Amino acid sequence: MQEWDELDADNKPVRCRYCGMPVSMCDCASQKKTGPTIISFTVPGIPVAKGRARSRHVKTRDGREFDMHYTPKKTADAEETFVARSLEFRPAQPLTGALRLQLTFVLPCPKSAPRSLRDASAHGAYPPHIKRPDLDNLEKLVKDACNGVFWNDDSQVFDVIKKKVYGVVPRTEVRIEEAE
Repeated sequence: MQEWDELDADNKPVRCRYCGMPVSMCDCASQKKTGPTIISFTVPGIPVAKGRARSRHVKTRDGREFDMHYTPKKTADAEETFVARSLEFRPAQPLTGALRLQLTFVLPCPKSAPRSLRDASAHGAYPPHIKRPDLDNLEKLVKDACNGVFWNDDSQVFDVIKKKVYGVVPRTEVRIEEAE
């Protein structure tokens, strides 16, 4: 951080919403860059699928009964970790318009996989991952984790391109683009 950086409320440098650089180092503002905002980032770690919401029947001491709904701990922890690892790429304000989302989930190749699959993923071929976890549930976790951080609500996402592949370094690659 440079002494001339503008700081936000959390004492972190204010970043350009177009390129993500600190405003003091960015020349986008001086060029009055127009066009859609594009945010691309990679979150390291094995992608985790969103678990189903759970419910439990609870009976209080005074005799009242109700169903309590909750998110499984593994899912809540995974969402929290995803957000923590992606915060440095967030825009100054959550995006408000229609959004396109591109997701690539790179999962580790199991030791029991055929040698040809392991060799292909080691050389960057990224063969398709056709086992669990389910691609839709991987997407759900990312979309829910990004609510209020990158966008106001995941209903703003109108176009999604997603894939899950084998690779040596597990990660989630995200690209968010505002529609024009």
